[in-house]
Amino acid sequence: MKKLQFYRPAIACFLAMMNFALISSGLSFFVSTVSADLGVGRGSFTLYYSLMAISGAFAAPTLGKLAGKRGVRGLFLIGGVWVLVGSFLFSIATQLWMFYVVGFLTGLMGNACTMLCVNVALQKSYDSKTMSALMGIVMAGSGVGGMILSAIIPGIIETVGWRMSYRIVGLIWLTMSVLVVLVMGKEKTSAQTAKAAVQEQGMTQGQMMKMPQMYLLVLESAVLAASCGILQQYPALLGEMGYATAAVATMMSLMTASMAVGKIGLGALYSAAGVRFGGVAAIGMFIAGLLLLNVPGMVYPGMILSAVGLGVYTTLMPLVTRKVLGSASFAAAWGIVQFGGSAGSFVGVPVWGASYDNFGSYAPALFGFSALLGVILVVHLLVTREKKS
Repeated sequence: MKKLQFYRPAIACFLAMMNFALISSGLSFFVSTVSADLGVGRGSFTLYYSLMAISGAFAAPTLGKLAGKRGVRGLFLIGGVWVLVGSFLFSIATQLWMFYVVGFLTGLMGNACTMLCVNVALQKSYDSKTMSALMGIVMAGSGVGGMILSAIIPGIIETVGWRMSYRIVGLIWLTMSVLVVLVMGKEKTSAQTAKAAVQEQGMTQGQMMKMPQMYLLVLESAVLAASCGILQQYPALLGEMGYATAAVATMMSLMTASMAVGKIGLGALYSAAGVRFGGVAAIGMFIAGLLLLNVPGMVYPGMILSAVGLGVYTTLMPLVTRKVLGSASFAAAWGIVQFGGSAGSFVGVPVWGASYDNFGSYAPALFGFSALLGVILVVHLLVTREKKS
């Protein structure tokens, strides 16, 4: 019974990450259908997803402070209702600008709230070693959720249409948000968390804000998140390669399963070998996967490798943030780092779509983001470098 109580926050966060898959991968199945119905390009359409990300970026620092002081359960509930309303508004949108407005408003309590609350809840509930061990398992929830959604969302869209499908997504989001709150149980108080954080790291917020490593973390977060914009284009990318809808659904299930297993493996790697080597390995796999997607006959290896590499943003960045900036002000610190990630998504998602709209191919984006990830691999080595005593 005591073990169950100990792992309740982790279980709740796993469920929250399953829910996060509705945004991170579930919405990708709407791109081809909705953009064609509206008569707009994919890059123009997916800008609404970018607006969700940028509004979430501006909200993240404030939400981080609220989560640290007031707890995450209330934010999960507010976010659940907020996204439900946004989904219903998406379902009645008839013009592109409506998606932009609703996307911006939905992002304020949707995307940022979920990822932010998960990491704050884990940091408040566990010490560094335990958090490292659990991070991969918890973040694998998005892969499990994505695998389930990949099997059902394409069929739902074909059966009831994209408008009703948006409403179903909203109802799923709210139901899962309520379940997360019920499973999580009572949270630690701010005083308990602050005392434990000071004992573990002893870093003040003022010291954290003066550290140049924080800005490198924001940069790393931004580029990794921008590269993850391929998630919104994977179904369309596979469709352009000639795969039928049923085959695309199967391949997406394989990819999300690879993400889930890969995140668990990355979490174990971080716990055993540290975040420095784990980050290098994950970024390297991401680069290799993107490059292999351009090679005929290597689509499956490319998907699997890039899927594992996609886990670096969600599994690695919270651990590096805690390691470099300290636990004492993790909630506020993570809000700032996530600002970089959300800003990266704002730029990255439409760039992936614009690659196809302007060049008739995703190859320019695949090569371009591979090069950027190579730069970020060096940045990661710099930010995780141990200081000489």
